[in-house]
Amino acid sequence: MNSGIYRVRNRLNNNCYIGSAVDIRARWRRHRSGLNHQLHENTHLQRAWNKYGVNTFIFEILEICEPQLCIEREQRYLDVEQPEYNICQIAGNRLGVKHSLATRQKMSEARLGRLFSDKHKKNLAASLRGKGANITPTIARGIKQDIARGICNKDIVTKRSVTVKVVEGIKYGHSWKWLDLEGLGDD
Repeated sequence: MNSGIYRVRNRLNNNCYIGSAVDIRARWRRHRSGLNHQLHENTHLQRAWNKYGVNTFIFEILEICEPQLCIEREQRYLDVEQPEYNICQIAGNRLGVKHSLATRQKMSEARLGRLFSDKHKKNLAASLRGKGANITPTIARGIKQDIARGICNKDIVTKRSVTVKVVEGIKYGHSWKWLDLEGLGDD
């Protein structure tokens, strides 16, 4: 079994980060990669890593447990140890983590005047395509008609060149619910 609770501990001051993972080894590789490349999502841990260096930190497995128990067990460790590097003290989510007004302003200013290469713009447009950004009412109407005809999601995805998420969003009324099929011809 590879799932359980782990800790990334600073050996100099014993400050730590506690987490859980279904695959602890893979999670440690992602932590290490993000930290070494200055891309880690946890700024507290990233700053400490930069300040104290890679050799100061140790990765420890606190407990091996079934995957379905990871969040519950992680929360117990968070409650008892109150780790300094965890931004969120609630296991399994980032609920309650809010950026300050000053931080939001800095993030906004950092994006101002940002220039993107043509390749980046093309990739960004492609990543948005099929997620509703470039779905026209005609395409959405066709998807609704296909759903009404009982065509399976996989066939609609192939026929309309959209993602399953787009089809399911329309099917379950999360998107394009205002689009009425009354009086519309077949596509």
